Amino acid sequence: MTASLEQAEGKRLQEVVEQVQENGGHRTTHLSLAEFRLCEDEDHEGRTVASWGAAMSSDAVDRLRAAASPDDYTSMARLARALYEIGLCPRDVLRECYGVTFPEELFVIADGGGLKQLGQTISCTYQPWKLAVPPDRGSPAAMPNSMADIELRLRAVDPDLMPLAVIPPAVFGAHQWFVCYRLSALRAGRSTVFRLFGTSDPGAALACGDSLLELLHREHAKVVHQLEKELRKPYNWGAGSVDDEDVERAYESLERIEELQRQASERQNARLRVTVRHAEAAGA
Repeated sequence: MTASLEQAEGKRLQEVVEQVQENGGHRTTHLSLAEFRLCEDEDHEGRTVASWGAAMSSDAVDRLRAAASPDDYTSMARLARALYEIGLCPRDVLRECYGVTFPEELFVIADGGGLKQLGQTISCTYQPWKLAVPPDRGSPAAMPNSMADIELRLRAVDPDLMPLAVIPPAVFGAHQWFVCYRLSALRAGRSTVFRLFGTSDPGAALACGDSLLELLHREHAKVVHQLEKELRKPYNWGAGSVDDEDVERAYESLERIEELQRQASERQNARLRVTVRHAEAAGA
């Protein structure tokens, strides 16, 4: 199924959820996947794969939860490790850590190895990416690197920002820029991303895409177009020139982004189908 058809199905499923909830007398007309906590998760084939809402009565986990703060990566990593130990999956670990539901795209990207799989020189932030690493893939890193300082500076000015990545300048002399979610948008069920240039006030972050993958696809398509233009120029020869392999690698990265978009859409729709079944059962 193409990405556009997946998106259309997702919209239809969301409308069904709202209609069923309203007809059942619940009047939850603004229900979003971020607000509807499932009793069970199912993959696209309908198999039950995990349960949400595991009892967390351990005093040790409670102490870690009380001590955790997004301003202290180490405390968040300790909490995430403890939550994995009691059986939570990455999605629920991040929900516990930040109080919001992250979009499917984040987990699809994380499952595939992070943003480096796209062949771009993008630096991921420590939060939330490192906390989305389950034990079978190495667990959350215990200590951060210098990236954590950048995250702290951004969040100190605007705590609503959730930095995701640092994008290098496209041309010499330009500024690097940051891509962020907003926690308030995530709470509302939106995956909107915001752009912030390195010299800007974090409070000046502007919306730049409906999702991280949508933004990356658009920006990488520009890279592909630019490489193709350079390849055809008469002076394109010698050291630093663009060759066919450069263009081919760029196309491969673009295709990988499209595949990640398809996977994220499929997962989202699979969860909405489960939501529809639960909503119908609740309204019966």
